[in-house]
Amino acid sequence: MKHTYFTMKTHYFIRILVFATSFMPVGFYSQQMDLSGRDIEQTALIPPVSVKDRILRYNPGDLSPVTLNLFETRLFFGLSRIENDSVIAISSEEWEAFLEASVRPRFSSFTVINAMGDYQGLREGTKILIILHQGGNDEKKIHALVSEYIKRFDQDGVLRIDR
Repeated sequence: MKHTYFTMKTHYFIRILVFATSFMPVGFYSQQMDLSGRDIEQTALIPPVSVKDRILRYNPGDLSPVTLNLFETRLFFGLSRIENDSVIAISSEEWEAFLEASVRPRFSSFTVINAMGDYQGLREGTKILIILHQGGNDEKKIHALVSEYIKRFDQDGVLRIDR
């Protein structure tokens, strides 16, 4: 299996734009396709951090904001796999088992968003896992988590976006 993080080869054209909010940096994907319509390259583009790009926590009581020095990582997990030339969905039970066995032991705080996406012309459910972390040892945990998912569910890759 090919391990894919930031670049995926696809056979279709799609453009996705993630709009910025006042505290979130903007990021988007860009693709290039040759004139014959052959393979295109999809690349996540993340701009440099600006003064507005910060993560705040509000304290109880006085609600004074405290800036946290954290990174945001978004992992996009596809919920389909191919078995015997058939597309099989990864069930809610399988996803929950993965969360319990692999995500919760590594990270105590995270967010999961349900989404729909297309990958290589296949419409599939997607789970977006958002992790706020300090880098360093957490990077190793994220890499191990991605590797485990790819092996466990026979995936081509997991898309990762860092902010």
